[in-house]
Amino acid sequence: QKIFNYDKFVSEQDEAYWLLRNLHVRVCPYCNQIYTVTLPSPEELREGEIFKTTRATFDHFYSQSEYPYLAVSLFNLIPSCGVCNSNKSNKKEKIIYPYDQEFGKDAVFRVIPVIKQEIVEKEGNILNFLCGQSDSFYIKFMGKEDIYLSSDLRVEERLSGIEDAELRERIIASIGGFKLEEIYKEHKQEIRDILRNRYYFDENYVKTVICPMLREKMGENKKDSDEVDRMAMDMLFFSNIRVEEWGQRPLSKLVSDILEQLSELS
Repeated sequence: QKIFNYDKFVSEQDEAYWLLRNLHVRVCPYCNQIYTVTLPSPEELREGEIFKTTRATFDHFYSQSEYPYLAVSLFNLIPSCGVCNSNKSNKKEKIIYPYDQEFGKDAVFRVIPVIKQEIVEKEGNILNFLCGQSDSFYIKFMGKEDIYLSSDLRVEERLSGIEDAELRERIIASIGGFKLEEIYKEHKQEIRDILRNRYYFDENYVKTVICPMLREKMGENKKDSDEVDRMAMDMLFFSNIRVEEWGQRPLSKLVSDILEQLSELS
């Protein structure tokens, strides 16, 4: 506490703001659904200027109560949204450590239909959701190579194909600890938008209409074909499709995983 007083660190704000800005974490690494933007600290305001400050919370990956010496480690401070920080609290399960691990494409979002007789009678086709015309679907985590149509399978069964046992354990603990499936089922409207846009603007449309338009607009600054394809998809879905860019915008993993699933189905 004499060398690094954490309470002073967070209460006086300027050091906390400095650290958050230099980490460049724009989206909560636990849920990928909430921005963690940092607004100016009081010290940065011009004289007479009034501005309410806000910043992400710091989660102690290893709790201060059990590991007090790690309270001084910057590698133990995870910029996160308040919801995830609260959900994690002092849970002892081994969750994903964002500085060194990720879900990546080992555990992916998958949309599956609600298979019920009343849905068939009402909508005529349980696959209408793939066109964004229905919200009769579930959003679940599954292994990259797997599609399970049953909504009752436990996440442990759905992710049993992840070969790295330690990673599998951490991913499953993160899904449960941060209530990710419960949270993401509340994003049905955003998911419907993804499904609808992908239905109307399929890969053929992107390659034959949007990509040539982008190349024409860029003129001499033309990029390679793959880069133009990526720019077109990012533009259509207001997201960042590449794995290494998921931390730039909320819901990027969701968008990337669903587009991948639809591409495999087409």
